[in-house]
Amino acid sequence: MTCCFSSSPASSSAVNIWTDTFTAFSGSTYPDYVNNGRWGDSIYRWSARSLPANGDKQYWVNDGNDFGGGTMGAMLTANGGWGSAPFLHVQSGSSLRLRAYPLTVSEANTYVFGYRYIAGALVDCTPPLAISGQNYGTWTIRFRFNSFGKGQHLAIWLLPDDSSWPPEIDILEVINGESTWHCNLHSPSGGDAMTDFTRPGNASDWYTAAFTLSPTLMTWKINGATVREQSNMLTEKRYAMHITWEIGTNWTGDPDGTTPWPADFEIDFITLDSLL
Repeated sequence: MTCCFSSSPASSSAVNIWTDTFTAFSGSTYPDYVNNGRWGDSIYRWSARSLPANGDKQYWVNDGNDFGGGTMGAMLTANGGWGSAPFLHVQSGSSLRLRAYPLTVSEANTYVFGYRYIAGALVDCTPPLAISGQNYGTWTIRFRFNSFGKGQHLAIWLLPDDSSWPPEIDILEVINGESTWHCNLHSPSGGDAMTDFTRPGNASDWYTAAFTLSPTLMTWKINGATVREQSNMLTEKRYAMHITWEIGTNWTGDPDGTTPWPADFEIDFITLDSLL
């Protein structure tokens, strides 16, 4: 499915119920903005730090994770080529940057079970009451890509609190730093088509993505313009935010010599607006 941009007014009945501007933990040391009761670093609902069905070659971690060989922060510091900690979840002023890194074979085998890449993810904390969760309303995120290329996949998506799949609502997916962006729906009934659209600006611009779910309608927007809209055929559930890097997947292919490292995705804010 392909779509062009159209204007659509905001709902007059929306009420803001939650906002994160990524300043609450300013100055904290790693693991920085995760594992603090607000956000986590992997898909806890699925006990997943990677998605093998997607062909993922990355492992979702934070600087403080230690799986027996030492912390991720210590490993990246010892590498000598990545600067100083924090590395994977980097708070900068009033924004948060999620990064991904390649590993040597030795680093992969010693620290992360052979995975050749590690990545920062931002996932709502453990169920049953995700703080970025609601049944109906609008999820909005303002973001930009600072470094993005071949073999890298950034997804902004919603999963239900009850750990079921499907459904999955993909607010935005971007692969390989391409100018064609995507949104999608995985519904229990199947037959869903991906929507493709052209990025409405430069690669490094700030953008706002929003998804609104009402009892009857589903609407995807970029910078206030509707890029997809359809009837809501889903059973009512409570959905929560997930933001993930995936590396070397079946969809993206492997990174190559042109791939920039670390991959860097910057978040300005995330908001939830309830439909009353």
